[in-house]
Amino acid sequence: MANEIISFFHCATCLPSKPRDKSPKEWSMQQAGWTNEGMQVWCNRCEKNIIKIDFQEIIERYKKAEEE
Repeated sequence: MANEIISFFHCATCLPSKPRDKSPKEWSMQQAGWTNEGMQVWCNRCEKNIIKIDFQEIIERYKKAEEE
């Protein structure tokens, strides 16, 4: 399977302190994984949430929109 990513998640807290000789990919210290509700991307460098996607909420909103 090919990499189809067109945009990346970066930590807004630590990315500005990235050394000039490093790319965002080299500087990143992230992990992504499944949660009970969906998925989360976590910054290991500053121990902060980058994004959490709640699939249950998305499904509920979609169902509600279909009913309208």
